[in-house]
Amino acid sequence: MRKRTFFALAIAAAVGATAVSAIYVNKVEHQSLRSKALAGLIQASGTKKRFSSEQSMEASLRDVEDSRDYRLPRKDYKSKVELERYEGIPVYTFNARPDRGQKTVLYLHGGAWVYQPTSFHWAFIDKLAQATDAKVIVPIYPKAPNHTYAETFDLLHELYRSVLEHVEDPARVTIMGDSAGGNISLLLGQRLVDWNLPQPGRFIVFSPTLDLSFTNPAIADYARRDPMLAVPGARYAASLWAGGEPLDSPLLSPLYGDFASMAPVTMFVGTYEGGYPDSAKWDAALTGQSIEHRFYAYPKMIHVFPLYPIPEAEQAFAQIVEAMHG
Repeated sequence: MRKRTFFALAIAAAVGATAVSAIYVNKVEHQSLRSKALAGLIQASGTKKRFSSEQSMEASLRDVEDSRDYRLPRKDYKSKVELERYEGIPVYTFNARPDRGQKTVLYLHGGAWVYQPTSFHWAFIDKLAQATDAKVIVPIYPKAPNHTYAETFDLLHELYRSVLEHVEDPARVTIMGDSAGGNISLLLGQRLVDWNLPQPGRFIVFSPTLDLSFTNPAIADYARRDPMLAVPGARYAASLWAGGEPLDSPLLSPLYGDFASMAPVTMFVGTYEGGYPDSAKWDAALTGQSIEHRFYAYPKMIHVFPLYPIPEAEQAFAQIVEAMHG
């Protein structure tokens, strides 16, 4: 399969569904004022300080809310929102209709394997449901320090079976996630092969953590530009979620797993985030193996930028909707 590479910053350009890899970078590298302001606000918020050491991350976990106790923030959502409990875990569903043909998204939110979803997650999910008329299912999956990855995948195994029971065709399903949730989304795709369960139609991920060991030497340069995350705290949180499993195990780090048997992946990353080098490594590996995928690298964008109210996120959102129709 022939690779088609474009350098443009995520402008709304149509691409063939058979593209192995597509990198969009604007001919004129223009960063919006809103995205610059957002990066500055995040830098000033002290979020990165929380990730600066194991000690600061550990201190931040003292008040972490257990998944079973989570409550959706009150807001005027445009979508109808329903709450069910699945093995004691809250599962929120946006925009469900009694129609087995309705597109379905299983959304796995980010939060460094320890934190619950933010208001930005819920705004994005509501918008996605309205724009695509999809049912969006959001499990508040088990997290560290109270739970490990094994418990998370036990839940997702059964939840995905339930999703399949309510759709007429697995191709109507999209598994989507950001950051740690993107990591889990890709790991889930690899687990489906082992579980002998059908693949969804596609995976769409934003800034997924691909290697929990964070040993790529190129990360250091990009981490300095990242206004949000730092390696020591992220690695510590990952180690809690790993429950003693080596961090570079394919059970935790999808970079070392098999993508050849998975449904196609569409990935969005920014070049101002520490994880960018691993994302570029992933793109190169899949391209070298002629594995179908799409890779959107946005210059100067930060971690999980598609979730934020900035122009670049609007451009990415159009591409996300397009990918769901693919």
